[in-house]
Formats: sequence, structure tokens, C-alpha cells
Amino acid sequence: MAKTCPISLDRIDTTIVRLIAAQVLINAILFLFTSAYFFIGVLFFDFTLRVLKLKKWSPFLQVALWIRDRFSLKVKLCDEAPKRFALKFGLVIIVIIAVFSFLHYDLYAKVLMFMLMLCAFAEAAYDYCVGCHIYRYLKYFIKPRT
Repeated sequence: MAKTCPISLDRIDTTIVRLIAAQVLINAILFLFTSAYFFIGVLFFDFTLRVLKLKKWSPFLQVALWIRDRFSLKVKLCDEAPKRFALKFGLVIIVIIAVFSFLHYDLYAKVLMFMLMLCAFAEAAYDYCVGCHIYRYLKYFIKPRT
């Protein structure tokens, strides 16, 4: 997302975000094919660490940094606030998936995981952040009235 955010001056590398999205996509696909709770746990663990800003412990981030450095991928910065919103939104979706899965509402869990997978694919392949657009629309409609 190229637009600037009036709330945050913090910047984030979209190359890293896209590499993390690819890992989320892989985990989502594995869950859809196996229904193994393990993949929900991996997603929950990593998203939670990044939401809590414990980045150095995030396995997805560490793998993404290694890939970026190993292949000398270009750093491309964007605003962090919409990406953090998307991360938090993703964590909420993962928690709902886990609840549905543990309650044996497998169809609902898989539909939500498929939606998460589509969002991760859009980010990884096209640098299109669905959560960022939701963030932008919320900021537009919830702006203070004067």
C-alpha cells in the first residue's frame, strides 16, 4: 500500500511482509489438506509474537529475513499502521478458526482459513493487502467529525 498514514510514521519492509504472507499461505494450505491443529497453532504462535512486537522470536519473520538476505532482495518500505492492523485482524481470524476447529465446526474453520489463504496469496503474489484496505476504509468512515 503506497499511501501514507497520518497516524504512524513507522515504516515496514513489504518484501518481508510478502515473504511472511507466503509462509502463512503454505500453513493455510497444509491445514486445509490435513485439518491438523498444528498448523493453526503455528499461525497463532507467530501472529501473536508479531502482534506483541516480539519479532525476534517470530519464526516466519526469521525465515523471511534469511530469504531476503540470502537472495539479496530489495527493501521496499511502506507505512506500518495498516500492516499492523491487518496482522491483528489476521490474529482474530486465526482465533476464530481455532475455536471453530476445536468445536468440530470444520466447514466454518476451513472456509475462514480459505479466506485467510486468499488474503495471504494476494499479499504474497501481488502486494495487495486486504487488511490494509479495510484499515483505510475504517479510517475514512470513523474519522472524527468537526
